[in-house]
Amino acid sequence: MPDSAKGGASAPADAAMDEVVELEHCIGFNAMRQGLFYHPGGEHYVYSAGASVVIASFHDPHDQKFLHGHDDCVSALAVSKAGTWIASGQHGENSDVAVWSFASRKLVYRLEEHDYGIASLAFSDDEKLLCTCGIAEDGKIILWDLCNGHIVTSMGANPKSINVSLFGGFARNIKRRETENYQLFTAGDKMVMWSINPYSGHVEGQTIAAEGRVSLVREISHAVFSDDLEWVYCATSTGDFLVVRVADLRIVRQVGTARLGLQSILSWPGGVVTGAGDGTISAYDRKLDLVGSRKIHGGVFSLSFSADSTEILVGGTEGHIYRLGQEALSQYGKVATEMTAEDENLLLLNVNPTGRVLCVAYAAGSSDFFATGSSDSWLRIWDANDYSVAVRVVVRDAGLVSCLEYTTDMLMSGWEDGVIRSHDSSTGAPLWHIDNAHRGGVSALALSHNARRRSPRLGAALEGAREPHEGALGTRLEHRDI
Repeated sequence: MPDSAKGGASAPADAAMDEVVELEHCIGFNAMRQGLFYHPGGEHYVYSAGASVVIASFHDPHDQKFLHGHDDCVSALAVSKAGTWIASGQHGENSDVAVWSFASRKLVYRLEEHDYGIASLAFSDDEKLLCTCGIAEDGKIILWDLCNGHIVTSMGANPKSINVSLFGGFARNIKRRETENYQLFTAGDKMVMWSINPYSGHVEGQTIAAEGRVSLVREISHAVFSDDLEWVYCATSTGDFLVVRVADLRIVRQVGTARLGLQSILSWPGGVVTGAGDGTISAYDRKLDLVGSRKIHGGVFSLSFSADSTEILVGGTEGHIYRLGQEALSQYGKVATEMTAEDENLLLLNVNPTGRVLCVAYAAGSSDFFATGSSDSWLRIWDANDYSVAVRVVVRDAGLVSCLEYTTDMLMSGWEDGVIRSHDSSTGAPLWHIDNAHRGGVSALALSHNARRRSPRLGAALEGAREPHEGALGTRLEHRDI
């Protein structure tokens, strides 16, 4: 074949290959402990969604930047104190740690020393070091120099299974004067304080002991240093938090808080804030006396302060991300009451599915709204203009939703239990349902082009309708609650 012919034949294919579909927006996030951060700059927040890290704007729901560097779900995330760096790690065969520049949104380092998975990440307060902790199968703690991406030192994981790691400034001598050694705290089923010399790589670790009758028969889920670095507050899986005195590395107190375990804990000059699995957010003063509590729908998995500690970013297990005024916690009583969307101190930033998204549908001729069905049993209709949820419907005890048809009048869905259900697109109210449409579950639905007339394949199923009611498919159907 002549060269000219070759060139003419390959040009369209090359042009097609060069066309890239750009990701505009992502709905969803990984609900992991400390997987949500209020960026110190005050304009953005950082979280992970699937295998990507997302930088989102507080002010513009369309402003999202995606950091792509993983081939499996992100399992650990960290943002440095001044917001210069973002680090992310993953599980799986390629359990690398990616270090990103927040300013450029570019990958700076790919750290490839871990196997099996990353459990926790932490930046030093001066943003010069990064600590990476592998899962139990990996069994390694590695410290990295962020000036060049080289290893400073490494040690065997202690405890073996690490849930949290954090730096606490510089280690202090017996006179409580800072030394040149960094201070690192790691915890899981036990707690260890490390002293690390960044120049020689020498490492010393000391297990933290209990005082008196206080014992550590619990798992540490999260921890934070006090502002003066003299104390460590440790959230536990049993719903209380422990107070560790750094001077002699002793557990001196435990404070009971809530049920279903504590997932996150914050420290500020005025005291401590905790987030629990039952959705309770509690504020304590400097004496660790309860000041006030509020409750969100679902559980709390992550809390993050703004740089000035006036706002708290709250991540919930039900897929909600909120901005909460810190003072709001002390304005209400000690008995936790559930906050609502009308609460002036609570701002809902976004809503996300908490399960796998199984089906998506647009209404014919319209791109302003779209519908999704997910494995958490929720059907949602989303407003594509700001990605908010316009209508949502929960269907219990029906198995998984397998298919959707969406019009401006109704949302029709097929389920594993063999039932076809229809809901009003404006209110979410049930319109009708067809029992036993298929014995093996409904796997596909199709409406006629005008979305009004019934399909011949549905005719037999629709003949069993009782209680006259004009349905959206042009037949008389039963109208009752589902």
